[in-house]
Amino acid sequence: MGIVFTPRHVTKLCVDLIGVEVGHRIIDIACGTGGFLVSAFDSLKKRALSDSARELIRESIYGFDTNPTVWALSCLNMFFRGDGKSHIENFSSLENPSKLSVKNKFNRAFLNPPFHQEGEPERDFIDASMDSLVQGGIFAGVVYAGVFADEDNMAWRASFMKKHTILAMISLPDELFYPNASAITTIMIAKAHEPQPMDSKIFMGR
Repeated sequence: MGIVFTPRHVTKLCVDLIGVEVGHRIIDIACGTGGFLVSAFDSLKKRALSDSARELIRESIYGFDTNPTVWALSCLNMFFRGDGKSHIENFSSLENPSKLSVKNKFNRAFLNPPFHQEGEPERDFIDASMDSLVQGGIFAGVVYAGVFADEDNMAWRASFMKKHTILAMISLPDELFYPNASAITTIMIAKAHEPQPMDSKIFMGR
């Protein structure tokens, strides 16, 4: 079905890499069982030192998924960690883009999009995530490496860098999702709505 669940240590790494703070609004437009949202919520709870702060972070998490079973699991995962599930919804974020900017836009976006889904290329999920962010908001996603290597994505890459800044590309082990899936993946980190400076340096890691 193209569903790939991100290992927990990788979701935690992504949250640690870009950081989350109390008051941040956080989104995952293809949240699956909620791995990124759980990691972000756990990190925020450690920073919430008052009842008002704890209430704020419970209202700061947003997620969307089209599979009703997987969506229910994400709600359950968040419930077990102290709620935060009220804004996780069962619908397509690509078909309902207005839902991605409810009230205000977001400060942090996480993503592991479906791989090789017909009619839903990975780049569409990346674009939707970036569009959901405020200027200067940070995106961290586990994406198929071909998005930033394949020739047929060349025009999209050029367009992306005219709108946003790529901060880092970190190659992940080839066997990360084995035996559930075989996919060469990369952690992509980007800053929203700030064009790539000509003299910028992109961190490359493995």
